[in-house]
Amino acid sequence: MASVLIVDQDAHIRRLIRQVLERVGYAVTEAESGAEVTTQLEMNTPDVIVLDCLLGGPGLGLDLLREIRATSRTQGVPVVVTTGIPEPHIDLRLRNCGASAFLLKPFSPRDLVQAVALALGLGVPRPVPAATVASTA
Repeated sequence: MASVLIVDQDAHIRRLIRQVLERVGYAVTEAESGAEVTTQLEMNTPDVIVLDCLLGGPGLGLDLLREIRATSRTQGVPVVVTTGIPEPHIDLRLRNCGASAFLLKPFSPRDLVQAVALALGLGVPRPVPAATVASTA
């Protein structure tokens, strides 16, 4: 089971992301601030991080992303960045900062699951057709 660290100041958003990801089988931990992220990463390295771009204010989420990339222990951890700012070329800017993928808020549960799976290199989880399940039983 892959582990996910959700980093967002908004407890409601963290709870929604947690519910979606736990429903599809991920082990989820949460952090509200950069300090909590540091503590979490000292205890355990997640398989993927979902990070709010505006954590703590403009630029601070990206600063945290740069720190994650600059730390040898976490530099290879995929990071899915979420943002509510629909600025032109945001995808290029986020990738230049080290994002593995990004999601524009509001995003659907399906988009979230796909982004995390793709960031992990697992591809997109696909449901098993009922006929396949019945024929293998």
